Amino acid sequence: MIKDREAVVALDAFGTDRRPDPELTAALSAASSGLTLELVGDQDTLEAEIARLGASAGSPSDRIEIVHAPAQIAMDASPARAVRGAPDSSLCVAIDRLAERRVDAVVSAGNSGAI
Repeated sequence: MIKDREAVVALDAFGTDRRPDPELTAALSAASSGLTLELVGDQDTLEAEIARLGASAGSPSDRIEIVHAPAQIAMDASPARAVRGAPDSSLCVAIDRLAERRVDAVVSAGNSGAI
């Protein structure tokens, strides 16, 4: 617990080339273990994929909140240019939420230079 509350982890749901499947699989697994997560990425896509995976009330998805971030940073993008040019990317939004102390950690399998 962090200051009398559960820790919350922001997960860049559009970090990998196969997004968002590996991220959603990891998020559902982590949530089923009791972790509270924010999935950061395109909300419509994430909601559709969670529904496709069959998540329902009472499932691990109850421990997951979606935070909309419409843009993505490609793996081969110039890190500095990508961050300046896409402040609404999933990675930038996740890091901003950490800076604002809305989450306690960020996990991304994306462009590590952009971090």
